Amino acid sequence: MTIAQTILRQIGGGRFMTMTGAKALVDTGNGLRMTLPSTITKGRINRLTITLRGDDTYTIETGRFAKLDYRTVETMEGVYVDMIHDVIRDLTGLATRL
Repeated sequence: MTIAQTILRQIGGGRFMTMTGAKALVDTGNGLRMTLPSTITKGRINRLTITLRGDDTYTIETGRFAKLDYRTVETMEGVYVDMIHDVIRDLTGLATRL
């Protein structure tokens, strides 16, 4: 199982994708990047990247991609697996579980 597959499983897999509208998942080697619908996210965020760090924590980055220009909106480092849902909700405004 790859790191991206593990992250997707940890955040809820298909349920996460359905609840957030996530699509275009990309395995970045040490993480997972996805596209979110900017019409429903806080700050019109349309990119979410979750990267595994060497100390077994995650870096979660949100950003905005528009007109061939990418801008990082917010980054949270040192996120433990049990914090992922809360951090994603805080950064994007999207509920990730019931």
